[in-house]
Amino acid sequence: MGKPGCHLCEAVEQELRSLEGLASRLNFVNIDTNRMLYDKYQLRIPIVTLDGKVVFEASMMDPEGKWKAELSQLLGSHTS
Repeated sequence: MGKPGCHLCEAVEQELRSLEGLASRLNFVNIDTNRMLYDKYQLRIPIVTLDGKVVFEASMMDPEGKWKAELSQLLGSHTS
């Protein structure tokens, strides 16, 4: 989940699209179109959910980019 124009959301989306076998199964949700999601996640985006549970959010991102490996590892078993 995220919103247009959010540079963190765009970085996570780009990283997710690079994961082989996962890109075609992605569903990006714009929180600006749903007031309930906006109220719940506005300060936490980008949010990545898996099986209905939040597995990744903005607070997990670091300036060094280590978050990319962590995100890949989190989703690794779901890319095939």
